[in-house]
Amino acid sequence: MPLRILLDCSSGFIAALTVSPIMYTVDRSVSESASGKTTLLLCVKNCLGDIFLRPKTFIRDKKWQFVVFVYGITYMSANTIFSVC
Repeated sequence: MPLRILLDCSSGFIAALTVSPIMYTVDRSVSESASGKTTLLLCVKNCLGDIFLRPKTFIRDKKWQFVVFVYGITYMSANTIFSVC
């Protein structure tokens, strides 16, 4: 059972790392577009540029780290509850 929980938490964290750049890009683009700060497509382009051209800066961004944390805890909790119950 402890190995199963470890695997559930690991897979949840990996899923969060996989999904969070996409979700961060969408959330940031929609927010900035709605506020009138920039257009939707320009913000998507800038976010994707940050991810692929400046990955160290992107990984150090506190907003992205928060998104990873929220999705990671959510996925870890869901996987663990599914295994235990």
